[in-house]
Amino acid sequence: KDVMGSGFDLKVGTIDIPYGWEYGMRTNNGDDMRNDFITNSLLDINGGDEGIALSGSFDMGQTSTPLAWEIAVLNGGAVADGNPRGTGANGRSNDDLAWAIRAEVGLMENLTFQASFYTNDTKKDGDQDPLNIGSSFLVSNINGDALNANLLGLASSTAYDRDMWELSGKYDYGQGYFMAFWGDIDADSGGATSIIQGNRQWNYWGAQGRYNFDENSYVAARWNRLEPDYTIAGLPNNLGDPELWTIAAGYKLADNAVVKAEWSSFDEDGGG
Repeated sequence: KDVMGSGFDLKVGTIDIPYGWEYGMRTNNGDDMRNDFITNSLLDINGGDEGIALSGSFDMGQTSTPLAWEIAVLNGGAVADGNPRGTGANGRSNDDLAWAIRAEVGLMENLTFQASFYTNDTKKDGDQDPLNIGSSFLVSNINGDALNANLLGLASSTAYDRDMWELSGKYDYGQGYFMAFWGDIDADSGGATSIIQGNRQWNYWGAQGRYNFDENSYVAARWNRLEPDYTIAGLPNNLGDPELWTIAAGYKLADNAVVKAEWSSFDEDGGG
């Protein structure tokens, strides 16, 4: 922290990839107390890789608007970080670096905006992208006994270059909060057009909120949706538009102990 009095923080080694609204708020990643739910989101975007990250925060101009940012340069090949992941292999041979940028700014005292961008070139060496996408809700229900070709480039990214971005906003209203997010995932196979290798793109969005009854108890709800935005000749879109609804309640027993209960409903075709 505060490297050489610069005010910047530096991380070196196997680091969590800074991306998205869920960064630093995932269950099973040491962040359970910050997650209002037991499970993670529908896409559960997360991952770790060897690299270097620089982060910092400062006020902007006369408004004293806090801005927090983090930029990471990563090895680009998957590496096991000891944390449960949605999917992924652990082979590494990729010579191309991955980049992740995340920034969060307080536009008002109770309104926060977040933006993230991630890019990785893995197809040259056939590596698995270290940024995992796809919770067990999505992968297990869609795949069944075999990998659904519609998840290639998403939950399985071998031989794809991926560019991703996400925007989110969070409003704290005193008794809780409301937040919404929107993002895009572009998996490029380098011009291949076969069923297995065709380019793919997905839009994803969702919302969640929390209401505090008092300082110890709360209820929370969330909705997530994934929408494919591509057409590949010969490949039926049997992925649909998956949706996840979750309702949770929690009670704080102590500073480091929370009891939670959760109900979730997964729809493979988003009500269609």
